[in-house]
Amino acid sequence: EEAAAIDGTSRLGFFARMVIPLSLPGVVTVAILSFIGSWNNYVLPLYILNSTANYTLPLGVQAFSSQYSTDTAKVLAFTSLAMLPALIFFAIF
Repeated sequence: EEAAAIDGTSRLGFFARMVIPLSLPGVVTVAILSFIGSWNNYVLPLYILNSTANYTLPLGVQAFSSQYSTDTAKVLAFTSLAMLPALIFFAIF
């Protein structure tokens, strides 16, 4: 910070040019892990939601896989499609 001040940069300029770019990978990592954690949340929606029309994706996958447990091709296709949004989000960031 002192070297930036000697070069004529203000505190706001130091923050914008040094602190934000250095902290960006950590912030993106926390955002990815938070998204994946909330996307895969299972227990809380299981207790709160009563209607199958309001189920989240993990609850829908579980209900679908228990309903069609004998047809493994359908279950594999459904779980593969359920992973796509999280994989796309992860690949973008």
